[in-house]
Amino acid sequence: MVGNNTSDSQPAEITNELEKMNGLLYTVQIGVYSKQVTRGQLYNLKPIYTEKLPNGLYRYTAGIYNQTGKLLEDKRKVVDLGVKDAFVSSYYNAKRIPFAEGQKLQTENNNLKMETENPIIFNGSASPIINTTNTANNTSSQPTLVNNNPTPTIAPFSNGVSSGPAPTAENGVKTDEAGISFKIQIGAYKNQVPNDVASKFLNIKTWPVQNVVINGLYIYTIGNFTAASFAKKLRDEAVSLGITDAYVTVYKDGKKLYGADAAQYMSR
Repeated sequence: MVGNNTSDSQPAEITNELEKMNGLLYTVQIGVYSKQVTRGQLYNLKPIYTEKLPNGLYRYTAGIYNQTGKLLEDKRKVVDLGVKDAFVSSYYNAKRIPFAEGQKLQTENNNLKMETENPIIFNGSASPIINTTNTANNTSSQPTLVNNNPTPTIAPFSNGVSSGPAPTAENGVKTDEAGISFKIQIGAYKNQVPNDVASKFLNIKTWPVQNVVINGLYIYTIGNFTAASFAKKLRDEAVSLGITDAYVTVYKDGKKLYGADAAQYMSR
């Protein structure tokens, strides 16, 4: 096991078992593992909750939420850490239910008991990335961690395009990183972009695929716009190319914004 933080190899600290909690709650699933899981495997996120599955494995989730807005913001941050298949789920009276069903229950029942919120606490530093051979369905008790250097060791992907469209009043294109910029995030990878994904990225002919490094990952983006409305058009183009999880992100002076900081600009 390779890592820069000795606490990464310590057993994960479990806050509670989901099957012991009543009322309605939302949470972010991190993965399914054997019980012997380390803090590093769960990206040092807190608080951590578990659910024992019929096959003897354990489902691990992070955070407890009452409102879906904050839940979805934090789920996106978890994805940016490298948990590509993180997703939101609901529990009601100790049983896992579809997320949409949880939302419906909350909307239709004013007196519904909600669990006390306990949002995710992010480490704030570069997190160890689980080797791609150890996914959320891995049953190994000790997945291998790769070095959590702040910069990936491989060269970033390039689609060979050197510049984007010339800026006009009609297309909202920006040519610099000063102030607020709207970009389309198309992927986040520590290792080489998978071939099937790379082939889709190569179909992007009008914009260079750019990158920034966040938590040891290459965050790949296209576009640079003055307003979200312009960015959404490029997002739709990316989706039409098969990049179905493309979404609009906000940057301030070249730094990615999250949560409420980003939302205040997205709504303008």
